[in-house]
Amino acid sequence: MLLLPAVGVLDPDYFALRLLAEILGGGMASRLFQEAREKRGLAYAIDAYSETYADVGVLGVFAGCAATDAEELARVTAGEIIELLKPVPEAELARAKAQVKGSMFMGREGALARAEQAAGQVLLFGRTLHPDIVAREVDAVTAEDISRLVEWILRSRKSAVAVLGPKAALRAAPVFEASLFGMGAIAFSPTY
Repeated sequence: MLLLPAVGVLDPDYFALRLLAEILGGGMASRLFQEAREKRGLAYAIDAYSETYADVGVLGVFAGCAATDAEELARVTAGEIIELLKPVPEAELARAKAQVKGSMFMGREGALARAEQAAGQVLLFGRTLHPDIVAREVDAVTAEDISRLVEWILRSRKSAVAVLGPKAALRAAPVFEASLFGMGAIAFSPTY
């Protein structure tokens, strides 16, 4: 699991973060799924997500792979994050917007889901948000907003990496950080 600091739900870049996670690893059309799983066969499962609270959040990547592929998967993941410093093509951004809006609205189908969503919105925003407002906020995000957010995330030079598995996979953590932040070779002494 790879985690990077991100914005909270009250930040103006909240919807950009949602779209960033979708583009990076939010489904079969995502960059990580296509590059790491389909093209390179490095992972049997890979997903990116955002977890947000009022004032802080994280951008996370979860992957399941063979221990022998963990280092290369860490490099590929870092590379795909860095690649998002470039503006996302319009078609890819449009697909991500449709996916995010669809998942938000599909989550409103049941009465309990609508009640939970409304309660969360009242706690965070002090009011419920009409679906049209959410759709407008998602649609307002630009490719430049996403690139700027990625730059902000990387500027922190912070990450949290957890590796679960055989010893052969443990080097994935420093490889991810070195690949993402350009630290070069890192001395690594795994803890067992």
